Amino acid sequence: MKNLGTYLVWVLVASGLLWGYEGLTDQDLLEQVFGLQVENIIDMVIGVCGLLVGYKLLAGKLTVKGK
Repeated sequence: MKNLGTYLVWVLVASGLLWGYEGLTDQDLLEQVFGLQVENIIDMVIGVCGLLVGYKLLAGKLTVKGK
């Protein structure tokens, strides 16, 4: 559970890359690979991850550390 915040952030990074790819090519890579129904489920999971990261940042439970 300690690394949950890290996993959530990586999910958001991956989804950002997918959105960037869709913006550049006008092709939905998730839909092409998984199909429309699974893509909708993945989009909901990404939304929940975004809500959790936002909550953790606002509550001070997740800190962004630089090296």
